[in-house]
Amino acid sequence: LLAAYSVEHVDVRCTEASRALHANISRRLLLPAFGEETPESLTYAKVVEWHAAIGAPPPRGLGHGPEANRALAVLRASLEWGVRQGIISDPLWRNPCVRVRKFAERS
Repeated sequence: LLAAYSVEHVDVRCTEASRALHANISRRLLLPAFGEETPESLTYAKVVEWHAAIGAPPPRGLGHGPEANRALAVLRASLEWGVRQGIISDPLWRNPCVRVRKFAERS
């Protein structure tokens, strides 16, 4: 799903900077964590644990809250794209990223 989202959506509709950001996030954060998962096997608990491992302050996580939020946004968007494309076709499926609480960011 992530590869298809990248090729069919990001590469076609996004700016060069956005494509680079998506590729970096996918390569470093999404594929190692979820590359073998099917969208239907992702759960809210798995996504919360992964998000916390990136964004929570040490020793619980790496302390990269803004990056965790960006990665969550890419994962959420790719899953929503999968629904629109019919790749995720279960009518009862819910995006596990929807209610994940984001880390606070400084402006």
